[in-house]
Amino acid sequence: MDPKLYHRLHSTDANPAAFYGLPKNHKPSTPLRPMTSCISSPTYIVSKHLLSILSPLLNKKYLVKNSAVFAQQIREQQIVEDEVMVSFHVVSQFTSIQVELALQPTCEKLQQDITLPGCTDISVTNTMWLLEFVLKNSFFAYEQDYYQQTFDYVEGSPASTTIANLVMEFIEERAISNAAHPP
Repeated sequence: MDPKLYHRLHSTDANPAAFYGLPKNHKPSTPLRPMTSCISSPTYIVSKHLLSILSPLLNKKYLVKNSAVFAQQIREQQIVEDEVMVSFHVVSQFTSIQVELALQPTCEKLQQDITLPGCTDISVTNTMWLLEFVLKNSFFAYEQDYYQQTFDYVEGSPASTTIANLVMEFIEERAISNAAHPP
């Protein structure tokens, strides 16, 4: 790895991520959505750099920017009599994705990406090592105690959304390719 890049990715005065809850106002009894602010955490800078490597891997074929864009897209769709429109919702997407599941599609996409050498001088092996390190070393503070997130990965890390989208693309592509009647 380039010594300058190594120096830029090196964390010297990090704090554990901060854990908090955001209210889900649209749900009865307003439960909290668990959130983690990873700014200033030990893995934040590396995660931010990984985001720059992983973002171009997204196909974005099934990705919708927001509900307004989705509403516009479906307004333009013609549904004939023998068709049905369906919508799927992923419950607790970030906390449902195990680290191993996040690593598999990411590694496949990195290995297939012919433009990768132009984006980074970090090898696929080292990129995957960094990603696994970031995903498996999620520490956070809550009140006066410190915890490690061990089963899944943290929502709030710079690369979290991109990783979740890579996993969803992976699942969607396999489901559609194996469907008896693909959409």
